[in-house]
Amino acid sequence: MDTNDNDDLIVDSPEQPPVDDIEDEEIDELALPSAAPSPAPTSAAARLPSAPKLERPKEKPRADQLQYQNSLPYEVESLAEMDTRLELILRRLVDCIRAKDYDVGFVQWNHRLECWISLKYPMKREIRAKLAKLYFELSVLPGLDTRLVDLSSGMTMSLLESKKRIDISDMQLPWRPIFAILEKELFPKQRKTGLTNVSSTLLYLTEYSQRFFPPHEIPAMLQTFLPRLSASLNSILATQAFCVHFLPLSHPQYYLPAVFKLWEAFNSGIWDEQWLDFMERLTVKHLDPRVSHPDIVEELRVLAREAGETVSEGTRVEDLLDGDDDAEMASGDDDEPEWRGIRKDVGIYTDAQWAFIMTKCLRTMGVPVGGGSNDGGEGVAASDFATSDASATGAALTMRRPADKLGSFAALIVYSMSVDAPASGATPFGSTAPSRTASPGPGAGPLGSRPKTYLAGSKALDSLAKLIQATESFFHPSNYGAWAPILGSFLQHLTWEYHKRQKEEERSDCKTPLAWRLTPEIRREFVLTMRTVALLSMFSRDAVTIATAQAAIKTMGYLEPELIFPAVLERAYPALETLLETHRTTAIITALSTISPPLISRSVYPAGAKHLVPLLELCLPGLDVNDPLKTMSTAMFVIQAVISVMIDDLTRPELQDSDDAPAFDESDVPMITIDDESGEPKLTKAEEDRAVRDSTSGFPDWVSNFFRQVLVVFEALPEMGKGNRNGGKMEESMTQTLIAACDFVCSQLSPTLFDLALDIVFKQVTTSIRSNSARVVSQLTSCFARADSAKTLRKFYPICELNIRLELEQGASSVRTTSTNTPIESDITLHWWIGLLTGAITNAGAELLTYRAELLALVKFMVEHCKSERGYTTTGRILGLLLSSLTNISIRDYRSVNKEEWNGDAWRKGHHQQWGRVYEAKDVKVEWHVPSEVEIDFALELLREVIAPALDTIEALLRQPTSPPTPSWANDFCRYCNIIRSALSGIPSLMWLPPPASPGQVASDAGDEVPAFINQLPHCKAGMCLTDPSDPRHQFVFQLRDRCGRVLHDAVHSLKNNGAEDSIDCVKMLIASIKILQLDYSCDTSHYTAIKKSYEFALQISRTTRNQKAFPRFVWVRRASLYHASRMRLNSFYRKRSALDDLLISDMCELALSVYVQIRRAAQKGLDSMTHYFDGTRTLIYDTLFDALKPAPDHDIRKGPTTDYVRSLRAEAALEVLHTKMVQNLAILDWRYGPRYLEALLLASHFERPSVQKLVTAITHDFVIRLAEPSTLKSTVHSDGLHLAADNLAKLTSVPEDKELVAAVAAKAVQRVEQKNAAYAELVPRLLTIAKDPETHWRYALTSTRLLRALIRRDQPLRPDVATYVAQQLICDLPNQRTHSMLALTKVLHFIKLRTACEGSGQRLLLQQTSNPLRRKVTLERPLPADFTEKFIESFSKPMDSETLLMDKQSTGWLVWGDSVEYYAVPPETSAAITWDVTSAVAIEEVRALVVQASWWETFIKHLSQEKTIDYLAADSITVVKSLFQIFGDAPCEFVLPLLEGLIADKADRHKQRAAGELIGGMVRGSKHWPRQQQKKVWDWLTPLLPSIFDGMTPETQVAWEMCAEYILSSRDPRRNQPLVDYLTSLVIDPDSSEAFNTAKRQDLVGTAMKALGWHFSPWAPKYIEMYSAQLDHPFGEVRAAVADNLRHLSELRLHPSYDSVESFLRECRLGSTSVTKRGLMNVDAEYEARIDEFGRKLADWRAVRVSSAHGTQNYDKAALTILSWIWSSVSDYRISSAFPFITKLLSEFFHAQEILDNNELRSSAARVVIAIACLPFPIEMARPLMSQFIALLKDSPSWRVRLDVLLPLQMFYFHNLFLLDDEIVSELMEQLCDLLKDPKIEVREAAATALSGIVRCSQRSAIVSLSNRFMAVVRSTKIPKRRNAAGEEVAGYQDTLVRAHSGVLGITSLINAFPYEVPPFIPSILIETMSLHATSPVPISTTVKACLAGFKRSHTDSWAEDQKAFSEDQLASLHDLLTGSSYYA
Repeated sequence: MDTNDNDDLIVDSPEQPPVDDIEDEEIDELALPSAAPSPAPTSAAARLPSAPKLERPKEKPRADQLQYQNSLPYEVESLAEMDTRLELILRRLVDCIRAKDYDVGFVQWNHRLECWISLKYPMKREIRAKLAKLYFELSVLPGLDTRLVDLSSGMTMSLLESKKRIDISDMQLPWRPIFAILEKELFPKQRKTGLTNVSSTLLYLTEYSQRFFPPHEIPAMLQTFLPRLSASLNSILATQAFCVHFLPLSHPQYYLPAVFKLWEAFNSGIWDEQWLDFMERLTVKHLDPRVSHPDIVEELRVLAREAGETVSEGTRVEDLLDGDDDAEMASGDDDEPEWRGIRKDVGIYTDAQWAFIMTKCLRTMGVPVGGGSNDGGEGVAASDFATSDASATGAALTMRRPADKLGSFAALIVYSMSVDAPASGATPFGSTAPSRTASPGPGAGPLGSRPKTYLAGSKALDSLAKLIQATESFFHPSNYGAWAPILGSFLQHLTWEYHKRQKEEERSDCKTPLAWRLTPEIRREFVLTMRTVALLSMFSRDAVTIATAQAAIKTMGYLEPELIFPAVLERAYPALETLLETHRTTAIITALSTISPPLISRSVYPAGAKHLVPLLELCLPGLDVNDPLKTMSTAMFVIQAVISVMIDDLTRPELQDSDDAPAFDESDVPMITIDDESGEPKLTKAEEDRAVRDSTSGFPDWVSNFFRQVLVVFEALPEMGKGNRNGGKMEESMTQTLIAACDFVCSQLSPTLFDLALDIVFKQVTTSIRSNSARVVSQLTSCFARADSAKTLRKFYPICELNIRLELEQGASSVRTTSTNTPIESDITLHWWIGLLTGAITNAGAELLTYRAELLALVKFMVEHCKSERGYTTTGRILGLLLSSLTNISIRDYRSVNKEEWNGDAWRKGHHQQWGRVYEAKDVKVEWHVPSEVEIDFALELLREVIAPALDTIEALLRQPTSPPTPSWANDFCRYCNIIRSALSGIPSLMWLPPPASPGQVASDAGDEVPAFINQLPHCKAGMCLTDPSDPRHQFVFQLRDRCGRVLHDAVHSLKNNGAEDSIDCVKMLIASIKILQLDYSCDTSHYTAIKKSYEFALQISRTTRNQKAFPRFVWVRRASLYHASRMRLNSFYRKRSALDDLLISDMCELALSVYVQIRRAAQKGLDSMTHYFDGTRTLIYDTLFDALKPAPDHDIRKGPTTDYVRSLRAEAALEVLHTKMVQNLAILDWRYGPRYLEALLLASHFERPSVQKLVTAITHDFVIRLAEPSTLKSTVHSDGLHLAADNLAKLTSVPEDKELVAAVAAKAVQRVEQKNAAYAELVPRLLTIAKDPETHWRYALTSTRLLRALIRRDQPLRPDVATYVAQQLICDLPNQRTHSMLALTKVLHFIKLRTACEGSGQRLLLQQTSNPLRRKVTLERPLPADFTEKFIESFSKPMDSETLLMDKQSTGWLVWGDSVEYYAVPPETSAAITWDVTSAVAIEEVRALVVQASWWETFIKHLSQEKTIDYLAADSITVVKSLFQIFGDAPCEFVLPLLEGLIADKADRHKQRAAGELIGGMVRGSKHWPRQQQKKVWDWLTPLLPSIFDGMTPETQVAWEMCAEYILSSRDPRRNQPLVDYLTSLVIDPDSSEAFNTAKRQDLVGTAMKALGWHFSPWAPKYIEMYSAQLDHPFGEVRAAVADNLRHLSELRLHPSYDSVESFLRECRLGSTSVTKRGLMNVDAEYEARIDEFGRKLADWRAVRVSSAHGTQNYDKAALTILSWIWSSVSDYRISSAFPFITKLLSEFFHAQEILDNNELRSSAARVVIAIACLPFPIEMARPLMSQFIALLKDSPSWRVRLDVLLPLQMFYFHNLFLLDDEIVSELMEQLCDLLKDPKIEVREAAATALSGIVRCSQRSAIVSLSNRFMAVVRSTKIPKRRNAAGEEVAGYQDTLVRAHSGVLGITSLINAFPYEVPPFIPSILIETMSLHATSPVPISTTVKACLAGFKRSHTDSWAEDQKAFSEDQLASLHDLLTGSSYYA
């Protein structure tokens, strides 16, 4: 079985599901790992089968899938028995569907199913498919409550998760239902107040369902998703989200080119992340070529039709390729051609697509380029300009699939690797360089003359090597920055994915063809590529990077141990031996703990085991109490190191006859005969074995030193403080990790060394007693007890008993206390010995029987004499431990091998050959402790002799109470109560509890249901000791438990009646005892949690890859232990209450209302737990809680303030309970209690206590937020799909249908609906009464209004009383009341509209399938006329008439035209087009009477125009105004328009202007469907006011009026608002105006129209483009800013591809992906490019006549700044394409602008834009031309400043487009840089050297030889003459010679600086020779030499010990001389 993440049962209660997070994947047996990369399948397996092409995954027989069950020591249910149980569950689920009983019956039976699944029995395949279909159909049932959607989706996902157990051959799922709900949920109407918030759940469900959507639905999906894509980022991301969630992954050949076309068109981080995740899944899936076979489509279509499912007619997916299939068919042996999958150049991608992906990857790393020579600290990263996601909001963000960019890149790269190209040789320099023949260097002849070769013959690996090489210097710890964690994470993902793929290909059932698999060469080169950078990151500066690097190293250790481990050990030994740098030491220790499993595994790395003991010895100083972090790291290393090693000295004489011992099978250990990297020959297997055997002689010393050191740490711990902790959290973590290490060490010790360790610890702990380490020493003892309880008990018990008796006889623990305080000095020794005894009896089991009489006597003695709190608590702990050791089923050993093997002779003598051994589940034999009869008798004796007398004592104490209780009474009560509590905690699984003989009150929290329908409870066999109720022993224990309960119940009442409630300690002990009695049955929670945590820890440290089958033995053992605990825990749920249980629940509820905070907190916690375990608890306690909130009776009021104070405290406590999630849940879900719950809260206004009022506010707030709309529509919805699924499932169960029962359940469901409606009808008037009552406090009136708003429902006619109340409250004086009333009235009016549009249909209401009498659906003709889009756009500027069809949505036709288009007809001239909901007519008329009057509007507008903190329009206000005008037409206009004129006239008051904007916006928007006559009246009034409104805008009111215009125009046809559009499009720039603000604000308004109308603004665009083009040099900056902004919008308007159909879009994408003249999706037209050429000419002309800015700002400066501003805003936008023509045409102009020295703003803007341009993601076809432009500027520019300015952006551009540039252009660039080294200007020369160094460092390493030869030739051949001759004149040619020599030196320094952290072999000679020759040359050569030497010294300081090995002794001496005065290198 796989141990995928969580193998435990996560069952918490009926409320919390028990199903696993990840189900176990069943995978066939693994092939044994071998030296070969993968087993070769037979030729038959390699060949693909003929028809049918659809394969069903193989699954193990069900009987072989019972490994969980087989690991248990007791009999469990058989498969047949569990199948019968499942059939009953299926029958009941079908009954629920047929009876429409979703909210009660379905919830209960769903939980039974979860319990069944959690028992880990395999389900029949057919049942799984049919059940999943049923749950899926239920998940997409319209109107289902959110929690039911969560439940059904969760179960669907868990059933669909396993790819082996179900796939598309078993079941296809329909995508349209889930899409329909998601579309409505994610893109609601503006006013939508939804039923649900299920979108996130359904998106998650879609991820699991995607592989069940059939490929024949691809055309239908694309025709649904693509036409909705428009120019807004939200629309783009939403379309993408639908594509990545829905498109079937099996046949991407039909849509992949289109995906890349779309991907390249937009620039956004989310966009990239989501497509990457999609590509990753495609890449992984299509390693199996059969998946994409075209024939599968038709096979699935046939299957769907056979199953009675609808299959989309229309375009067939096969027709999308038109026979021009990218993928290949090759002739097989038979007639049928063989399908080869969809592979292309690199994996499933073309070379161009791959270069695009790798460029994205490189940009994601976030490394800064173009900074200083070494650190890059001031460089710029591509991510520095990533602001394009800022405009994404809401749904577009929530729709993202959870994705990890780095993980996606890693998987993409690794799963695309295969031998797909010619292989290259090894690299000359640096292990990370791609070993390919790249450019041979400048001057070396033309490129392309040699064939291109790739690292290990893999293009993907070569690209990875190139990427790693480009970023290598950023891995170095000294070059640390924000990029380090990104790079580290990338490494970890890469190695993890590679290892995962390799393991998959080692399986016998691997589907990847042999030719596509990874090879040993690829593996070796992969590891060599990653090794250096991983070793660098291992010492990074943050813990996250260190951890990821270490994980990468560990994984590579499994791949190529010989390449990895020697390098790690080389760093480990010096770091551990010197201990100088703590950071480095800790990093090495953590690294060792991470890599130790593969390092010491004899099957992975035979040479590693001999290092184990030396490393363990070196790490011992790491155990240091002053450095907890290092101590934990060391402990973790010890754990990881000894997990699978028997700790023994194999050199002992008695173990030397190993020749006689049978040898272990070594077939799985490869014989290694090659030399390692250093050239030293390898040891043979026998020699390695001898070395390991010899090294074990160090174990005895290490064991003794280890335990001594542990004890030293424990002795130095701080004194115990709060919560029995030694020190803070860090110290606590340290001690627990150390204890875990000791636990592992003890379990792995050989008997001899166990005795040695036990003696050392025994001697130390029995002679040195310290109060600070008592607890941890007790835990240390228990480590030994767990490993060998007999020896430990024999050693410790006698001395512990002796000393405990001695201490107690001498008066220890005789001082009576009942609360924890500092222990008395004289008691410390007693607690020490008790602690040792506690440790010694842990897990002792049958060993305890040896000391049976002594233990019984000792416990009785301790119970009698321990009177201090700590004394009697530890006594109780010993009693509890004794009982649990005797009665629990537990694991006996956690050793690394099975018991018989461990004790065998062969293992003892030769275990060193099997270190690192792993097991598969079936091979593990778990050794259990199962209680024997004698043990059970001893446990019963303890109960009889200790507990029964304790109960007698308590009863006696309760009969003689003292008021108040005396200290001795309280102490005796607490002592004996604690004994009972401890005993109960020790026997949770001693006996099975039968159903109660006297059941409790009839009450259920499940809901009002037919009892017979849900009374079968889930239970399972769990190996309990006493299960027969007729057994006298069972009866004794049962009666004892019953007696305990009655005594505790009596105690509660006795304490209360006698005033002893003030004795807080007594009551707290009582609460704790009741909790244990009630909750610790079957399995105590803390025990289960501890086992679960220990299993998760074991899994975490042992997992090496996904779907791993082999683990160290202790993982399987812990899994078995957890499975047992989980079975036990399952039995504790759904317990039937007895009458006694009811009493105890009532007692706990009373205690939860205590006036003492400590008591009520403890009781509330217990009560909350009981609600999870006992059904009906909440129902039982409601009355008590509600009573506590009632006003006091009159006779109580007379008692005065004390009673009031007590009542308010009780009320506060009751509210705390009511606020708990479980208690509130029931009130929200069950309408029998909800109204009472709310009324109780609303009547709490009489309590004056502020904390009570605060709680009421918090509870009601939570209630309103969590309350779903109380609709009962779901009970009316009929789903054919759901009932068909139920019928199909019913056929698979043999349980007959009980028609009477189903009818009763259906009747009960109807009754619940009626009850809910009746309760609703009572509650609403009650809330209205409270809200309207003048006596009601304003806070409660507000709460009532909020509740009324939440209770407004769409499925009934709207209530007139509620509608009029909220309309009245909308004009009240309380701002908060107005806010909530506004939202409520909007909801009322929206529901009226919705009911009208759905024509009263419940199903349509739920699905919001609205109909509008004006809506027209027009089917488009096919093919579309060529000028269709042009005419469509033109139509928006044509006048409207009665025949005009209006288009409001902007999405249709932007990317592609769908099959049909939705228009709206023009409303009628005079009559109303819509008659509002007849059933709500009364409500409409009553609200009309209220709001159609002047006084209402006067007050409303007065409040609206009051001062607010905002200066923009309030969405709630504008929406309510819109709703009012929508429903009531122009009736309010006669009152509103005059008031509006007054508001508009007051220009000075910004609040009145804002209010006017809200009113006009709402009114115009609401008039959409008014008769045209009424609309004309409004426009006739408004049109003359428009100039006054917009001309009168001030800076304070500009935002409000722009928003108003945008709100009116957005998503509306321009012709609807023709007067406003006419006005806005009439605004032009007056060239003579001197008013900057007025001119600019007009253009801002035009910009508003552009943004609101989107591409529908196109008819007016030419006019504005002409105008703005003429105003580039406008005198005012504000106007130029508006011009730039609007020009950008205008340029983006043109980018609408508008393909005539989805098919033509796909066709063009497919052809474009293969054609040479590929154009992007968002390409601009020739007219646009011509315009830019014109701009370029204008700029050049202006520049030619420019004079100094002292004469005023120049036209050139103004125009250039406008264009730069335009481009700056474009480069950070997602539609980046509009900027590309500028960049290609005006690049040189930007550099000229940087030359303008007298205008800093222009220079800095130009520089900023150029840097941004260099970081842009360019399409592949632009990369080369742009690089040519850069080179041309370097070559041809006469200005040295331009040459200098080009170099920095050039480096950035080169780096970010590394994968898009071909070798030829790179060679040209290198040649140009070499030429620039001779530039006359020194600044240019130095910058060129820096650029050259960066380029060599990040890619061109193969050019190094030719470059160094070239530069050295210059250095050697150039002799610098003296500067002046004898006459003092400068020698002719001196400067030229100096520059030439300087160019050679700069060239050499650039090569040296290219390797800041390593010394390749070529560097020492050129460094020494060049520096020696020119150390004393004239400036600037000597300056360059000194700078180079200083930089070399600085960057190599850390690694000099290693780096100096590259130099000879002479070279080192010369280097020392060059670094004058420095002794560092001596």
